[in-house]
Amino acid sequence: MIKATQPLYNSPKHPCYGADWTGYGLWSGYRPWCWDGLSVWWGPFCDTYSEAFTLAQQHAEHCPT
Repeated sequence: MIKATQPLYNSPKHPCYGADWTGYGLWSGYRPWCWDGLSVWWGPFCDTYSEAFTLAQQHAEHCPT
């Protein structure tokens, strides 16, 4: 289950975003995501939650509306 860091989505000017933990065998990492109301953007895998969350936040701020 993915939990949004931002509350409810209410318009393209306020996208939901966060970081999701992902595990593959012995490897695990965090993947940033952003939902703009139409599609979900998945970013590159990151080693730390803070790095992934920062990428998601930056993408949400520069998301075309």
